Amino acid sequence: MLRILARTLALGLALPTLLSVAPARANLTLPTGFRDSTIYSGIGLPVAMAFLPGPPEKGWRLLITEQKGQRVSELVNGVPGPTPPFQQVSEVDWVAGERGCLSLAVDPRWPAQPYIYLHYTSFGAIHLVRYRMTGDLTFAGNGLVSMDTTTKMYVLTDIPDVNENHNGGTLRFGPDGMLYMTTGDDQNACNSQDTTSLGGKVLRMDITTLPAIGRGPFPHALITPADNPHAASPDEHYRLVYAMGLRNPFRMHIDPANGALFIADVGQIGIEEINRITGAANMGWPWYEGSTPVITCGPTAPTGLTLPIATLPNPPNQSIMSMGVYRAPSGATKPFPAEYEGDYFFTDYFTGVVRRIGWNGSLWAPKPAPGQPTADDWATGAPEFVDAAVGADGALWYLLQGVDGQYTNGAVHRVAWDPPTAGVPPDVASGVRLAVPSPNPMRGAAEFAWSLPARGTVRLTIHDLAGRLVATLESGERSAGPHRSRWEGRDASGTLLAPGVYVANLSVGTERRAVRFVLAR
Repeated sequence: MLRILARTLALGLALPTLLSVAPARANLTLPTGFRDSTIYSGIGLPVAMAFLPGPPEKGWRLLITEQKGQRVSELVNGVPGPTPPFQQVSEVDWVAGERGCLSLAVDPRWPAQPYIYLHYTSFGAIHLVRYRMTGDLTFAGNGLVSMDTTTKMYVLTDIPDVNENHNGGTLRFGPDGMLYMTTGDDQNACNSQDTTSLGGKVLRMDITTLPAIGRGPFPHALITPADNPHAASPDEHYRLVYAMGLRNPFRMHIDPANGALFIADVGQIGIEEINRITGAANMGWPWYEGSTPVITCGPTAPTGLTLPIATLPNPPNQSIMSMGVYRAPSGATKPFPAEYEGDYFFTDYFTGVVRRIGWNGSLWAPKPAPGQPTADDWATGAPEFVDAAVGADGALWYLLQGVDGQYTNGAVHRVAWDPPTAGVPPDVASGVRLAVPSPNPMRGAAEFAWSLPARGTVRLTIHDLAGRLVATLESGERSAGPHRSRWEGRDASGTLLAPGVYVANLSVGTERRAVRFVLAR
């Protein structure tokens, strides 16, 4: 996965649950008009996330995989599901290096086919497995789902994992309904050019052919699409291959508009690269890193190679990470400006710089935005980034694994286009705003950030889930602009309240804002 992740993971690390509390990171420095919000913090070494479908009026649900915790957890509108975590994944080799649970994907046929797919390392091989989910699949009620561990199905179990690193780690469904999976070369560079090996590849699979029940694994022919590039090959492994010549493509995204794959491949010598492909492709590793010769694997170098559309120099960058193609979903309430449509974002795990590129008619080139922090960087401040997705709201949601190498405080963030209204100073919000408290879950004390577009009479209160008033933080007239209110988890008499889910309500005239959060002890 990441070139030197192991430097920060001590063996025997005590892994936190989803409700762990730790210091949060400051939000991204962004171009003018964009706002970064911390949605939830305190997650133990998260590595991948995926939204669950549901009615927009009900809000959102997010599944999060914890790399070393070997579990999948759920957030429903910012509130975690039951604890201790109930989504335990079995047979995961997580102790050393970059191993563990690395990715998940939700079946696009949900809820009719309520499956999730997981990519994890398992004692000498990488496994692709399927679980059936149960519970409130349609989000008609509380939105909570559960993983039925008795339904575990093995889809693939023969991807090499002899060494700790270079496991790949992405599962994505394309608009064609096929499941795409990235694999690393397992620190055996020539695996990437070996057509009999599933290492160093992008695999393309038809999961609609899998039976409703069964243990697996099943013959590779069952999941091989008839239109795969090498479907006529006599080798069962090569028939699954969509692209090859990759070193460690930990993160990949798919353009929902046209199915193009954007693959972030971590380099070895001096080039971190992004490749864009629309069909069978060979990126050249290890014969080449970008266009630079590296080592030979066989008597003849491959031809017709796909060169990167973007690169980051190494150093200072060390592990390039895909953030995705921006496409505003239908009905989005917070879409990016129209000029962002189809643009691609990527970052680096260690430097945290975020770059934006777009197609100018002849090549993919940087697209600077007003107010961005540097000439080259669309944003800064995203080290330990591991995954991202465009939400139904049109915002760019992303996942951070930790802060400054302290892997007890991973967080979900959201970048939205939220410019101030005309005539309102940039430091004043465009309407009445109330953010989820920081930290969330709170332990001890937390701050609520809120803002007003104009002077008004304010009432900020805390309620339990039964609607009972437990504390009043603000009451009276307040000035326009941003404000912060502190709460220490006590009622009006000063008594510490019991742990649980609470609601903060902000009232300003006829305007009402509410956020749910967790009080932990």
